[in-house]
Amino acid sequence: MAQKKPADLKGPQAGSAGRNTLSFVFLPATAPGEGLGHLARALSLASQATSRGRVFVDPDALRSRPELSSILRSLPARKRYDSLEAFPPDSVPVLDMRRTPSDLAAELAERFPLCGIDEGGPERTRFAFLIDTLPGRGNRDAANLQALPCEPPSARRPARPTGTASFSRVLISFGGEDRAGLGRTLVEALLQARLFSPRRMTVVEGPLSRPGDWPEKVRIVRGCRSLGELVGEYDLLFTHFGIGAYEAVLAGVSVVLVNPSGYHRALARREGFPEIGVSVPRLGRLRRLLSRPGSLEAAADAIRERTAARPALESVLAGLSGRGRHLCPVCGSPPGPALARFPAKTYFRCPACAVIWLSFWGAPRVYHDAYFFEEYRAQYGRTYLEDFLAIKQSGRERLRLIFRFLRPRPGGGIRPGKPRLLDAGAAYGPFLAAAAEHGCEAEGIELNSAAARYVRTVLKIPCRTGDFATARVTPEIRGAGGEPRVRFTPNSYDIITMWYILEHFDDPAGVLSKVNRLLKPGGVFALATPSAAGVSFLKNKRRFCAASPDDHATVWTPRGARSVLARFGFSVRAVRSTGHHPERFWKRLRGGIPAAVVGFFSRLLCLGDTFELYAVKT
Repeated sequence: MAQKKPADLKGPQAGSAGRNTLSFVFLPATAPGEGLGHLARALSLASQATSRGRVFVDPDALRSRPELSSILRSLPARKRYDSLEAFPPDSVPVLDMRRTPSDLAAELAERFPLCGIDEGGPERTRFAFLIDTLPGRGNRDAANLQALPCEPPSARRPARPTGTASFSRVLISFGGEDRAGLGRTLVEALLQARLFSPRRMTVVEGPLSRPGDWPEKVRIVRGCRSLGELVGEYDLLFTHFGIGAYEAVLAGVSVVLVNPSGYHRALARREGFPEIGVSVPRLGRLRRLLSRPGSLEAAADAIRERTAARPALESVLAGLSGRGRHLCPVCGSPPGPALARFPAKTYFRCPACAVIWLSFWGAPRVYHDAYFFEEYRAQYGRTYLEDFLAIKQSGRERLRLIFRFLRPRPGGGIRPGKPRLLDAGAAYGPFLAAAAEHGCEAEGIELNSAAARYVRTVLKIPCRTGDFATARVTPEIRGAGGEPRVRFTPNSYDIITMWYILEHFDDPAGVLSKVNRLLKPGGVFALATPSAAGVSFLKNKRRFCAASPDDHATVWTPRGARSVLARFGFSVRAVRSTGHHPERFWKRLRGGIPAAVVGFFSRLLCLGDTFELYAVKT
């Protein structure tokens, strides 16, 4: 059985508070006609999600809409950026712009991972993390998470008695701008139809709404910062589809929508909001709704039930802890479209070198002893130490292939005698034991301290506790507490091995460069890793990515690995397709064919779910 490093059984979920380490920069839509909802949400998130949150509004937008400046000034100056160049290196731009301009997305993506809220533009597929608060729009690139656009209230109003008279207080709000004048149109229609008296109606006039006279005795509210703070005092809200509608439903208030466009109407219908038309209210439909107020409450209850599992947007952002790369970790190229998205991770494939990498938004894995025992037993039916001899035997087979390519070189490099071998990610040392028996001067490096101690004390083989990726290349490295030394000297090793380790490194380019520095000319680099050219990946890419452990930063193909290693000064001498599983083939394809025959063709066509690669430093 192949030696494997620890792997998360379940990835961390976004939405758990208290872990945020990101510097968010919120970029809201501010163009004419966009209203104030996006800007208001950005101001709220910058204040609540994290003390490191900031807001950026394009100076051109402020010049064309000077009224925005007074609203933006409600946020302290230290919470605002005036230029894209001012964003610090650890920033995560959160774009809430409906359709982010391609040039802006491209400029930011060169420096930062992008997070999008309800992103609907052509660059959506390249965002590192997507949060949708709007109902499904049939977009092929589904979001990482579906979230509520607002925090649910701490308490909800109790159900009201049935009957039209139960709507004694009516709130009317159509956003901060109401360019279509829906509020005024609706108030006039309600009064003309005598559906509500002026005293029962309250209108929220947005800061960007056109000033004008309202009918006598209709109450007008100005300067309202948040509809959520007000709506709970009312029985019924008239509005358009947006955050305010959700705030009302979550507060236990019935909602009726008049939408400014067919697009808003389509979204409202998908979510189940009662609506009475586009631009012009359909009073006949409204009368039917008011005659059955129980139906309005039932609609609100259904929306609450349907959205109950969604975390609030603020909680999602507070729970993110970004890790991984927004550019290819091997060649630095920008990503192509996302390969797969999940609540805590996104996979991209590099269009230049074909490496698949994980843009990860959860907490890093801490490697505990339980992996080699309880978790390993759950996956393989026995503990790692119980599997020791089987892993050691596979190591003997690998060593025979390694020694086939290990040749003495006149004038330096590999010399006859006892080859020096370093096993990175040695675990409990079965491969090191096989290497020592094979005549190697073997030593290892292992993250898990208990495993490294076992190698030193039981197997009597030098093994340092540490991370190969971060260990320095110096004349020698001494471990603490009398630990046997592992010298990381340039050109000092004849063999370096990584059995299911390469995929764990966040910086594989740095690791491959280090391997080249440590190997002697002619030295052998051998590795094993999961394959994105195997039957499991080809059969269902999304299922493969979902099952891929969250501590696997990259996924490779034999062809891509061969090309990448050539860039780092290696000549690939052999590739072995391993991990063949006939039962994983398509049922129609394998039909009644015996598993042995399917396995034969799996090996012939190199469709194993893992592969081994053997290369020589040139």
